[in-house]
Amino acid sequence: MAQVGISEFTFGYAFLYEQTHANWGNLQAAPILPSLQQEEQEGWDAHLPLHATDFYYQFKLTDYLSRSNASFIRDHTYAGPYYRLAFHRKNNNRQHQRLRDHSVTNPHTYYVAPEFNAADDFHAAFLSQQLTAQSRL
Repeated sequence: MAQVGISEFTFGYAFLYEQTHANWGNLQAAPILPSLQQEEQEGWDAHLPLHATDFYYQFKLTDYLSRSNASFIRDHTYAGPYYRLAFHRKNNNRQHQRLRDHSVTNPHTYYVAPEFNAADDFHAAFLSQQLTAQSRL
């Protein structure tokens, strides 16, 4: 199992920076980043307020699984390496349930995770403004 080597906060900042610039003409206000207490209550890490449609993001890091004993390689779900998104089991994953509840009235609510497995790939994607293209929503 390989990890990217960046923090969730760094990934979130870079993704939100790219989304802010991509949607500049449609922004209604600056992106909203809740306090840790607010995030725990709401379930999302960032809110991009756009005219007509708001986007909410919960950032997660991925694990790159490439060994033959990885569950979905072993059972032949995947023929090769894949990225895994892990949810915290703390408090029966209340954050996940809050995010699901939030998505009922806010359909543009997403988990966002990187699809690269090295910090150099992350930096290259950021500098070439390809981070969104190399992320999974």
